Amino acid sequence: MKRNLALGGFLVLAFVGCGLIPPIDVGDVLALNGKTTDITLTGTGSASIQSTGTIGGASATFTFDDNLNLNIPLTPNSFSYTVAISNVNFGSGCTLTGNTTVQIQNFKVVLSDPAFTDPSKQPSATASNLSFSVTLSGGAFIVSNLSGNELVFNNLGNVGTILKGGGTNTLTLSGTVSTHPSVGSCTLTITWGAGKGTIKL
Repeated sequence: MKRNLALGGFLVLAFVGCGLIPPIDVGDVLALNGKTTDITLTGTGSASIQSTGTIGGASATFTFDDNLNLNIPLTPNSFSYTVAISNVNFGSGCTLTGNTTVQIQNFKVVLSDPAFTDPSKQPSATASNLSFSVTLSGGAFIVSNLSGNELVFNNLGNVGTILKGGGTNTLTLSGTVSTHPSVGSCTLTITWGAGKGTIKL
C-alpha cells in the first residue's frame, strides 16, 4: 500500500515536472460577477481630449466567503484571473459619439482576509493597460474588444490559504481610468462579469 502511494506521488510530481497536467479552471473564484464599481469621470471640455478618473473607495472593495470546495492540491506554479465586464453605464453629463475607448491603467487587484493583513503577504496582480470599447446602440451601451485583462498573481503560497479558509475574503481594486475621446463629466459604472481563474501546477 505504501509503495503504491509513493508511486502515485512520484507520478504526480513527474507529470507536474513534465507539464503534463493541464491548467485547472477554477471559474469566477474571486466572485466578481455582478459587482459594480463607480468611477467619477472629469472631462476636459474638449471632445478630442480624454475624460479621466480613478478606481477606489467603497465601490472598489468587495467581500466574499471562503470556498471550502476549491481544489488546489499543491502550491500552484501560477494563478491567473481573466477579468470580464458584463455591462457599463455612463450617467448624466456624459455624451458618447461613435466608438469610445476606455482604458484602465495599472489596474491592480489585491486579495486578503483577516489572517493576511500584511500587504507584503497579500496576493496581488496588476494589468498595466486593460482596455475596452463602448458604443451606444438603441439606448444601450455595448462593450467589445476587451483586452489586457489577464491578472497574474504573486504570493502564490497564500492564494489557496486565503480562498479556502481564514474568514471573509476582501478584494480591493484600484487603477486610473481614461476615455478616448472625452465623454464629458459623469459617473461611469462598470458591472463586472464572471471572470475565469486558472491554476497551473
